[in-house]
Amino acid sequence: MASPSQVIVVGGGLAGFSAANTVLENGGNVLLIDKSAFCGGNSSKATSGINGSCTRTQKKLGVEDSNELFESDCMKGGSKSPELIKTMVEHSGNSVNWLMDNFDLDLSLLARLGGHSAERTHRGKERFPGMTITYAQIQMAEAISKAQPSRCQIINKARATDLITKDGEVVGVEYTTKDGQTHKVYGPVILATGGFGADFSKDGLLAKYRPDLLKLSTTNGEHCTGDGIKMGVAVGADTVDLEWVQVHPTGLVNPKDPDCKVKFLAAEALRGVGGLLLDADGKRFSNELGRRDYVSNRMFANKGPFRLVLNSAAANDIHWHVEHYEGRGVMRHFKSGSDLAKEMGIAPSALEETFKSYIEVANKQTADPNNGPYDAYPSGKTWDSWGKKFFKNYEYQMDDEFDVAIVTPLVHYCMGGLKIDTTGHVLDKEGKPIRGLYAAGELMGGVHGNNRLGGNSLLDCVVFGRLTGKDAAKTFFPAHEQVPLKDLAEGRTEASKRAIVVGGGLAGFSAANTVLEHGGEVLLLDKSAFCGGNSSKATSGINGCCTRTQQNLGVKDSVELFESDCMKGGSKSPELIKTMVENSGNSVDWLVDNFDLDLSLLARLGGHSAERTHRGKERFPGMTITYAEIQMAEAISKAHPDKCQIINKARVNDLITEDGEVVGVEYTTKDGQAHKAYGPVILATGGFGADFSKDGLLAKYRPDLLKLSTTNGEHCTGDGIKMGVAVGADTVDLEWVQVHPTGL
Repeated sequence: MASPSQVIVVGGGLAGFSAANTVLENGGNVLLIDKSAFCGGNSSKATSGINGSCTRTQKKLGVEDSNELFESDCMKGGSKSPELIKTMVEHSGNSVNWLMDNFDLDLSLLARLGGHSAERTHRGKERFPGMTITYAQIQMAEAISKAQPSRCQIINKARATDLITKDGEVVGVEYTTKDGQTHKVYGPVILATGGFGADFSKDGLLAKYRPDLLKLSTTNGEHCTGDGIKMGVAVGADTVDLEWVQVHPTGLVNPKDPDCKVKFLAAEALRGVGGLLLDADGKRFSNELGRRDYVSNRMFANKGPFRLVLNSAAANDIHWHVEHYEGRGVMRHFKSGSDLAKEMGIAPSALEETFKSYIEVANKQTADPNNGPYDAYPSGKTWDSWGKKFFKNYEYQMDDEFDVAIVTPLVHYCMGGLKIDTTGHVLDKEGKPIRGLYAAGELMGGVHGNNRLGGNSLLDCVVFGRLTGKDAAKTFFPAHEQVPLKDLAEGRTEASKRAIVVGGGLAGFSAANTVLEHGGEVLLLDKSAFCGGNSSKATSGINGCCTRTQQNLGVKDSVELFESDCMKGGSKSPELIKTMVENSGNSVDWLVDNFDLDLSLLARLGGHSAERTHRGKERFPGMTITYAEIQMAEAISKAHPDKCQIINKARVNDLITEDGEVVGVEYTTKDGQAHKAYGPVILATGGFGADFSKDGLLAKYRPDLLKLSTTNGEHCTGDGIKMGVAVGADTVDLEWVQVHPTGL
């Protein structure tokens, strides 16, 4: 099979777009397919943030952290794979910095989530971090797909059904679109379809590995049905830890619909900033910053309903979340502790005692953090009998105001999935990588063990998305160089990779097809609804000397004779005429050989000393020649969209220059949107024979002709000449406009 022209990413969440954007910045092409109507996935709902050690944000805020400490926390938190954790952690800081640098993200705030020994969970000042991070990546890829559709294509409502294999290698994907049509696409595949936390079918993965959880609600979108895991297993991939499904302790209960199957999540960051978990009696029953499985099990062992309570200081630290939850009706504001106690159905004194004892413990821990009588999680000693080590915003007073949500455990995250190596290659049952198949995000297994720490989900999406994207690009597109994402989004590529042809007539398509046959890439822009230009209306034929047709018909001609005729006919430039004439015979033969054209008839037109004007037996020659070239380029653009792209109703307005060099064009599409495309520019926009405007070129150079009719299409308004002049190009002979004697 030929070398692939693209990397195929299956899944449009954070892992998928991290992979896609990394492929793009490393010179590869991407096709991303997602079965949902909109991209985003579960990542877009993540509320706490993304972890990273040794980031710029930590250094700026004076937070002491290290990769070794982060690794240790992850291993204590549940991971059983030191190699995969080491990979994730060592790439965490650069990944967070990459997000800020390439997507202009605000990740300037830090929180300490359960199980973490340092503040390393990053978020911005507004909105949920999962949403902002994921949509920033989506918007980047969408901008690139718009500016350079040959580089990036995104298809929604496209359900991947099978991996295509050949000789043990994954070489593509079969998918079904919303119209029921089945398609096959080829290239290495990065699976990023998420977990199976909403696979509640009777023969689904939850039923098979964790039937005890079928009764719970879930935070997962309905798309999370384990598709990627199932496709991988079907081609021999191994799996790991499928029985480890994380139950999150703080699913938000909507009082108006308490039994709904899909619930919104109360961010762990709410507890990180000081939130308390209370049982039905108003008592603490756990370390609020303990492992998620520990907190959930404590809830299962105690009496609900359970409440997540934030005092005013904690709520102010995470006010955007609180306002959002209250707007959704899943969190309530209370003016005092007495009001809260009344709603809970307990005596105010019971709640006050809980607050008093909590403050006492927090004060002791603050004053003496290392010598308490109890073991602390994740390490050290504490004065709290529940093992809490870090206390923030702990002054809980009855006269304060409170923001409170009822919470319940629910299915949240699948730690298990396809077995991978440290680069994200999917492994078979013998532990060998399956060539052409990668996994990133929740569908990969083995990273987190039996429990995932908060903030590590977004992190593993970005880290392994980047690792798989880079490996796929470097393995299957080894000759391509790295390109900044922002340059790609603006339409920039290396000049050697793509020529921009402006004008869709015979000159434009002759240029485009020649670029293509010499190994280049082409973007052709034409302002008309259909290509063709004036050339398609030419009726006499194309001149050429010393052609095969002349030789077959015994016509005597020579380059010198043709040059002489042209100079006598009016030309003032021997050099340009010599160039045209010397290439005329080969050009006619090129048309016959490459486009299956019939140019077997000859005529002698006025001013010619030999029969050298070629045409075929049927139709006007301008139409047959021009449309043959158009059809060839269109066929190439269909077969190889990464090589050739044709855009109609695209009016080029300006040439883009840098340091005196033309580096691209700016154009407007039919929807009024402005675009920039980068590369060397071939102007083939035709003349100005229809530029009848009062300030047009005809008015300027030949006003005496404005009263005449024209053979020119309305597109012939001298656009290319005007753009060239605007960047310093010289002109010649603008006053010489040919008047044809036989207009019909």
